[in-house]
Amino acid sequence: MQLVRLKANCFRNLAELDLEFSPCFNFIYGPNGSGKSSLLEAIYFLSLGRSFRSNLASRAIQYQAKSFNLFSVILGQCSTTVGLEKIRQGKTKIKIGNNINSVSELAKLLPLQLINPNSYHLLSGGPRARRQFIDWGVFHVEPQFFQVWQRFQQILKQRNAGLQQQIPRSQIKIWDTELIEAANELTLMRDKYIQQLTPLISELLNKLLTLQGLNIDFYQGWDKKFSLSSILASSIDRDYKLAYTHFGPHRADLLIKLNGNPVHEVLSRGEQKLLTCALQLAQGILLKKITTKSCIYLFDDLFAELDSSKQNILMHLLQSLKSQVFITGIEETLIKGLETSVLRKIFQVKQGKITEKNLI
Repeated sequence: MQLVRLKANCFRNLAELDLEFSPCFNFIYGPNGSGKSSLLEAIYFLSLGRSFRSNLASRAIQYQAKSFNLFSVILGQCSTTVGLEKIRQGKTKIKIGNNINSVSELAKLLPLQLINPNSYHLLSGGPRARRQFIDWGVFHVEPQFFQVWQRFQQILKQRNAGLQQQIPRSQIKIWDTELIEAANELTLMRDKYIQQLTPLISELLNKLLTLQGLNIDFYQGWDKKFSLSSILASSIDRDYKLAYTHFGPHRADLLIKLNGNPVHEVLSRGEQKLLTCALQLAQGILLKKITTKSCIYLFDDLFAELDSSKQNILMHLLQSLKSQVFITGIEETLIKGLETSVLRKIFQVKQGKITEKNLI
């Protein structure tokens, strides 16, 4: 997939814009606070219908404006237009072509990976971030995933409500039958995906850094030695006491350890950044391998905490992906290390105004 054109109005601190992008590399440079991350955020909105900077999408609307509007042209097997409007006091409106669409349909259209200073949370944060990491990948390669995931979430919500209301165990068991069916389907898809992803992560890491003793294990949300049915039966008293279902796919995690220790406790910030890059780049590679769809990569302040040799290695790796890439930085020199034959565009951001620079 490729983002060909982007128009934005009343979005963050950005002046009204209409930009056309390179199908390969797009470098965005400017001082801190100029609007570089806001441009990436606008692109992110067009993939996931939400912000990566705030849980409140309305905060992206300029002061005194009633809404912001984004419009894009996306090129895949054919050209598609996408429009997105966020009203301050209302919902987000999404239009793909001439049809009103949902966020899930938007996400399928434009697979996107964001790597920014907060990406460390994938390693150091709670299990939720790593479940989202897994589910992003499964969502894009398993057509039935989203339907199964929604069904599981609905049943889990009903079971937890029943526990809070202290309904009879016979009624809880009715929910358990449906819960177990959806949970097993979900877990099979997740496990299959991780088995396909792990070799690609190892392959990328061999190019980026040396990590002896790295292990990546999928925890499905309960001990795999036992069936979920037996686990739910043995934990029912605890579930009633705390009014919560303690085992299931909603407790899944990706355990990433180095010689038995959590990686964020033993790796430097630069090493964590490269490991995070390997994890997310591997997802894009697997997506293309299974579906032929290309992922768009957004890198906010890519080269921070990396020495020049690692910067060059990473740039060569990104070139080999043959995908569309957006990279922000403070200085124009972030383009160094890119082969001259590679298509690229350079954009300067100054006080919210974005201008394309001529290549010398």
